[in-house]
Amino acid sequence: MPHADLADIFSRSKSRYYINLPEVLRRVAPSLVSDILVEQSWSQEPRGLTEILEAEDVLFHQAWYNRHWNMRIGIQQGEIKVVEKETWPRPPGAPRRSSGTC
Repeated sequence: MPHADLADIFSRSKSRYYINLPEVLRRVAPSLVSDILVEQSWSQEPRGLTEILEAEDVLFHQAWYNRHWNMRIGIQQGEIKVVEKETWPRPPGAPRRSSGTC
């Protein structure tokens, strides 16, 4: 009930008195309260190192596969030319690489 000094301001049929916000929200907008409760109670465990490393490995192989197929398509369409190692142009005066190094 409101304070006696203010009681005549409030209508019994249209006025409600609450002392905490959750009660008001439950009465006025119950769907909002349930959405907030779900949001507040939801938690997600962080991924473990093993799961992260597995995902990284999958991504690495997917990127390699994509690049590999793009290179194959480029070769088939003549956009990439395959040459022998011995005929690959080198800058003038550059030392020849031995077969054991990259």
